[in-house]
Amino acid sequence: MEAFATGCVPIIAKCPLSSTSSYALSPNNLFPAGRGEILSQRIDYWINHPQDLKMMSANYQNYAKSLTVQFSAKKILTMMKNAQKNYLSN
Repeated sequence: MEAFATGCVPIIAKCPLSSTSSYALSPNNLFPAGRGEILSQRIDYWINHPQDLKMMSANYQNYAKSLTVQFSAKKILTMMKNAQKNYLSN
């Protein structure tokens, strides 16, 4: 997360024991674990599509903003206030 928050576009291995693949924003950010040839294809894609890379870099920087502790704390506080309002109105 720290890397893509700075604009690095990840290529993430998808494997059954890891939830990291949930951070993939497109199929080109994902490859099946242990499949080096597909990883190579993903790397080639980003090298050969610099405009897509630039756009995805910005997308990841924006996405990272929704994963900060501060953002999550504000969201939880809002949820708690709404729950309190709902409880008091019933």
